[in-house]
Amino acid sequence: MSNIIHVKKESVINNLLRNKKKADFRILFHSIWSEDSQKIVKLANEWAEKSTEGDTPVHTVSSWDVPHGFVIFRVTKTPALVTCVKGKIRVMDYFPHMYDFFTGTR
Repeated sequence: MSNIIHVKKESVINNLLRNKKKADFRILFHSIWSEDSQKIVKLANEWAEKSTEGDTPVHTVSSWDVPHGFVIFRVTKTPALVTCVKGKIRVMDYFPHMYDFFTGTR
């Protein structure tokens, strides 16, 4: 089961970046004012409850709590899913692809 970690400090994101070669992670950037963001956060929570993908955590970052976190990954719109696998970082900001990822339809 994947776990969801709500990030409130920029230092958590910096630690993830430092360890990107050692550990895989996912970061979901969202805004409290965006309806699409709220839909994706809800899907991510449901996905985490059903997931059997092991220990890959999903960190959720709100634009209100950690605005500088968006700059680190050059995220310009919400929602956006940043995936790091074996040190390679990929940013996904197209809503249908994120929906497919969290619902397992793809």
